[in-house]
Amino acid sequence: MQHAKLRFKQSMVWEKDVSDFVEARMRGLTLNAPCGRSRLGDVRVDVDSPDATFNADFLAFAVGQQGVYDTVISDPPWKVQYYHRPRWFFKCVELAKVGGAIIYNATWIPTSRYAKLKEL
Repeated sequence: MQHAKLRFKQSMVWEKDVSDFVEARMRGLTLNAPCGRSRLGDVRVDVDSPDATFNADFLAFAVGQQGVYDTVISDPPWKVQYYHRPRWFFKCVELAKVGGAIIYNATWIPTSRYAKLKEL
């Protein structure tokens, strides 16, 4: 039984213009996590989404898959506690290939010496 706060909510759906924006920037093998109701990506991960390829916690997902994905899409929960925010972004960095793209949608701007911000 999952924690009630982690249950899928229908509100976890991108508007078409956001989805089109993200899709235009995807290239190669793409991971979308957490995916919500989005159908973007070759591999979609979410705790409790009917549209996910894998129902799993993104932070615990893909052990041994470092540097596999050309594009990683992440729209993390926006109410992540301040000190837990870097974990989401660094998970994306871990899974993306060197030179790959991370499409990150959050209310905070991640910073890392391992990634270069190109678009805001």
